[in-house]
Amino acid sequence: MNACPAENTLTGLVQGRLADDQVASVEAHVESCPSCFRLVAGVARTTCDSGDASVPHGAVVTSGLGLLGDVPRRIEEYYILRPIGHGGMGQVFLAVDMRLDRPVAIKLLAVETRDAARERFLVEARAVARLSHPNVVTIHRVGEIQQRTYLVYEFVRGKSLDLVDKPLPWRRAREVALGLARGLQAAHRAGVLHRDIKPANSILCENGSVKLLDFGLAKLGDSESDHAAEVARSVLGEPELAPRPTSVSLTRTGALMGTPLYMAPEAWLGDAPTVRMDLYSLGAVVYELCTGRPLHAGRTIEDIQKAAFSAATPLADVVPGIDPEFARAVDGCLARDPAARHASADALVASLERVAARPPRRRGRVVVAAALVLAALAATAFVALRRTPRAHARSAAAALSSATGARVCSGDHWCWDPGKPKELGNVWARTRDDAWAVGRRGTIRHWDGLAWREVDSRTVANLGAVRGIAANDVWAVGAWGTALHWDGVRWQKVATGTRAALFDVLALTRDDVWAVGSEGTTLHWDGKGWNSVPSGVVGNLSRLAATGPDDVWAAGSKVVHWDGERWSLSDAGNTHTPLYGITILANHEVWVAGYDGFVRRLVKGRWLDVELPLSESERKDFWINAIWASGSDDIWLMSKREPLLHWDGHSWTRSGPANSYEYYGLAGTGPNDLWAVSATDLISHYDGRTWTSPADVAMVTEYQSVWAASREDVWAVGYRGNDLQPTRLYGTIDRFDGQAWRRLDVGARPGLFAVWGSRDDDVWVAGDQGTILHWDGSQIRPVGVGVSADVRALSGTGSDDVWAVGKKGAVRHWDGSAWSASPSGVEVDLRGVWASAGEAWAVGDKGTTLHWDGATWQSVPSNTDKNLRGVWGSSPKDVWAVGTSGTVIHWDGRSWSAVFSETRQHLQGISGSGPDDVWAVTYMFDDLGTIVHWDGTGWTAQRQTPDVILRGVYSLGPGDVWAVGIESMIMRYQPLGAASGHE
Repeated sequence: MNACPAENTLTGLVQGRLADDQVASVEAHVESCPSCFRLVAGVARTTCDSGDASVPHGAVVTSGLGLLGDVPRRIEEYYILRPIGHGGMGQVFLAVDMRLDRPVAIKLLAVETRDAARERFLVEARAVARLSHPNVVTIHRVGEIQQRTYLVYEFVRGKSLDLVDKPLPWRRAREVALGLARGLQAAHRAGVLHRDIKPANSILCENGSVKLLDFGLAKLGDSESDHAAEVARSVLGEPELAPRPTSVSLTRTGALMGTPLYMAPEAWLGDAPTVRMDLYSLGAVVYELCTGRPLHAGRTIEDIQKAAFSAATPLADVVPGIDPEFARAVDGCLARDPAARHASADALVASLERVAARPPRRRGRVVVAAALVLAALAATAFVALRRTPRAHARSAAAALSSATGARVCSGDHWCWDPGKPKELGNVWARTRDDAWAVGRRGTIRHWDGLAWREVDSRTVANLGAVRGIAANDVWAVGAWGTALHWDGVRWQKVATGTRAALFDVLALTRDDVWAVGSEGTTLHWDGKGWNSVPSGVVGNLSRLAATGPDDVWAAGSKVVHWDGERWSLSDAGNTHTPLYGITILANHEVWVAGYDGFVRRLVKGRWLDVELPLSESERKDFWINAIWASGSDDIWLMSKREPLLHWDGHSWTRSGPANSYEYYGLAGTGPNDLWAVSATDLISHYDGRTWTSPADVAMVTEYQSVWAASREDVWAVGYRGNDLQPTRLYGTIDRFDGQAWRRLDVGARPGLFAVWGSRDDDVWVAGDQGTILHWDGSQIRPVGVGVSADVRALSGTGSDDVWAVGKKGAVRHWDGSAWSASPSGVEVDLRGVWASAGEAWAVGDKGTTLHWDGATWQSVPSNTDKNLRGVWGSSPKDVWAVGTSGTVIHWDGRSWSAVFSETRQHLQGISGSGPDDVWAVTYMFDDLGTIVHWDGTGWTAQRQTPDVILRGVYSLGPGDVWAVGIESMIMRYQPLGAASGHE
């Protein structure tokens, strides 16, 4: 939203009268517009002071990241706008200080009954209150409401360091390190030990500064003199004295405090905290900023602990060209022996300030001579390149081809096999021997004239477009504001300054590149960096086309035109139709296309309809994904599910690959050289006469459920589509034996949706048409259930107590000898079931929750009308259910209550290993994360998992979790094991 909203719109935001689809865009504008923020503050103040019945003092906050439960809209003089995150001990909200008309962040304690948690919360407040420093977040006040403690902090706009693209240039990392060191210096001088310095607890502000956050594990000395004595003992290498009775201490003796990846070696031994432990953690953070990977990585906590006691590789050996004095300053934080580290934060700050103050070194004659030699070698290489371009291109692509089957891990430690089929989203060709295709989970493939080869993209973000102007100048864009550049050797990330999804990129020259995306995002590359250029569009922009720097077109929710100075709206006719294709012919004729076979062309300033040879029924399902043209007599329209339409200058004909039913990308170099890519990992080629594609393309499996008997016995079930009959589903069962996945032969079964077992020789699988299969340890066979209702979930307590639920309220029970009906009393579809000794829960559409008390099913109010998709519990008094719009509800033995989930995406699968380890996955595309986790205090979203629909999850324990979904996706959670990952 660019223009300021009307005053009545802002009033509607405060009073909760806006439609859901308006709230997000209005809130985003208010956050970035000081004048509107002040207006919202005034409206909130007036509304609350006047006692407006539409906004009662105790109104519950329900907008933002999800259902929040009993959180008042107003806390004293603060008016809560929306949730913005979740800390280790509480929820965090963006609020308006109605007295001072300023934004604030309110952290509200999530646990009401634990005195230790409340005291730790107060310690955090006292720790930050001791400090007044530009590199430490400022606290305004502490209070209590409804027996829940809250803290009010300054609202800092920026990005936490764990979300910053890494590695940073070493000079930028040096600036961040100096800011962190100064903040830590202020804390230590005030007698505060942070004890949990990590990237997530540091924020890079919009103005370029950095601030320390989250003092939730801090330890306080009684006074600055006491702290000075502690620093002196640290300098002399003497052990810390036993805790004084008057100091604040909430940590049991020998307890491990902190985050494993950033803990000092002596912290693993349970030693008393010292300033040098904080310095080690800070050094580990800076090391990661410089190198792009953690200081010590491993697959398990034990691996991390062992690595922490080994010597760290000197930073100068890992980062070529880094200033050696800066590298030594960082290395001085990371010595295994505390006595060998910097003596204090003062010493570290002094060291970093010396490096920052030193003028840049001038290159000597030796360096200049070396540069001349390198230039001569480069010239020789260029001559060789001109002689053998195809051979060079093939060798470069082959050298960068990622190893088939190598594990890929995201930044939050979910790992998967990159060899699985992936959905391809777009393709671009420069010549017959140089083409690129991109797709989901960072997939990039290169055609060298002989074969398509995988190339490492160094990202797990979904990529939606690729285009370039030369063999060494290619751009790709995708989710999370990702922009990648190919320089002829490797793909590298280029910061865009946005987290919006980018849908298309168009390069005109090396210094003139455009990218467009969600929420009207329009970015321009000027050769030095990406800059945001207002498009005037609120909706998405999907595709780009241009004839030159002063004639650029973008299509999406609208059609807009760049004339060299500004973007302006073009009337393309039916602007309510989403547009996914645009092309410009040699005569400057512009074509756009989208839903329902909508095609228009701009001729001499007028938009004209293009009639397609489609019936009315065909037109309704003819979703045009792309347009490509080599001239006015060679125009191709790509539909998602139908053959392509081709215009030869006289008439339209149907043509295209026949062995895939979802195509997304289309591009070529001429009438007899055209590529198409599909959702089933298929790349097809048109040579001017026929379409050809690989005959051995694997059918993509859509996994629905996963269950594990042990680490060496994991089951995943789902179905495969039929290329000729997309609606026909074939059930699949895959089993992992600790080494590899193998497919079981189940014949021509319908789609399978659920799996559960009591042990490795008692496993049940169920699906469509009442299908029930049983594994007895040697074979899998059907067991008649006596109904045709589709089954959607299974659970039980043993081999003689298994429950199955499904469509139209169907419930069946296995007693060890036969399946029998168990009337549920409802007609809605049931999606999840969980059983414990003597009782069970079933959930379904419209907020349905049913309880089995050992005799009958009874309906229990869930206090939500959202469709519920999954249920799991650690005990009869700790049951969780999840559903649409990020809904999470919890049963405490008495009633269901809503819990903040940190996502608006629809949740489906849920599983856990205990009351403080619960996992849930989404079944809608989500650029912000597809997995949420409950750690006993709150739900947090995984931010860097691949953007893929997930359907099932199963936890063997906090350190071993499986998740499955579409596109043959099987993921495994390996904590602290992202060493081989791409991000």
